[in-house]
Amino acid sequence: LIALVGGELIYFELDPMSGNLTEAATRDLGSDVCSLDVGAVPKGKSRSLFAAVGCRDSTVRLLSLAPGGSLLEQRSSTALGATRPHSVALSNVEGADGSGEITLTVGLDDGSALRAGVDPVTGAISTSPSRRFLGARPVAVSRI
Repeated sequence: LIALVGGELIYFELDPMSGNLTEAATRDLGSDVCSLDVGAVPKGKSRSLFAAVGCRDSTVRLLSLAPGGSLLEQRSSTALGATRPHSVALSNVEGADGSGEITLTVGLDDGSALRAGVDPVTGAISTSPSRRFLGARPVAVSRI
């Protein structure tokens, strides 16, 4: 997934048989992208379910990576208020019963971090994200 100036996203896939890189989809978000993350590939799957995109209009959007007509379709978004996202990360946590949870973590320019659950089927971001102030500098988040 590549973000271009003006908010255009281009999604590429690698053909496992030929090894060729092909452009699978494009989408114009209408706002410059300042961070993005393609979630980790869950066990037993061949691709990630979602991509998180932080935009300069102070929103974070969750896009579908499901093949077919819904590729790069927006599943949900959350407004961040007066601050912009500095970095985003999608993490998969597998429970003891085999069920998986997806967590969206957003590092913000104002020195705080936001964490919210994501529905693994619909891609809906939870309505009650937790926000913590971490310091005076923008927060960089990543998966471990």
